Amino acid sequence: IERNKKSDINIGSKYRYSFVKNNFNSFLHIDPLEGLGSMIETDFIELFENHKIYARSFLPLSSLKSTDIFTEYSYLKHRFDFRVSVDRKVLYAEDSEKFIYHKYLFNRLNLNISYPISKFSRVEISPFFATYKFNDSDNSAYKTLAYDSKIQGWTGFFKYKPDQIFSLQ
Repeated sequence: IERNKKSDINIGSKYRYSFVKNNFNSFLHIDPLEGLGSMIETDFIELFENHKIYARSFLPLSSLKSTDIFTEYSYLKHRFDFRVSVDRKVLYAEDSEKFIYHKYLFNRLNLNISYPISKFSRVEISPFFATYKFNDSDNSAYKTLAYDSKIQGWTGFFKYKPDQIFSLQ
């Protein structure tokens, strides 16, 4: 007697990337400039650990206008490891009694390529592009709009009076 048997072999399906939360931490942190705040960090990994995403944020309790955010993506599938990270820091300093309001901005884009030589050593190249900016928002007749610098040197220092704008370099 011959029977039709179905094969119990499952061929499977195409693999889809699935990220899993590796860790999540939240704790109090004291920053020298911003004071007491909450540091939150999380890490996501792909099932085969070829892709990793890391994110960190600092929120000071004194002023929610000031924040620090860092994110990083890592591609680790081949012998060379590739990483791209973005770092943004905002410091909003204010003194209500003296009417002093300053805003400092820092942005950085970092590319990283590393080649592991052994278990404990590697060769790494890490170029980056950074910008920083200073805004003075005082309540005075002359206001400094922005001090903006890219990588090095001054790109502009502007002062204005409500009826005219001029540039000093």
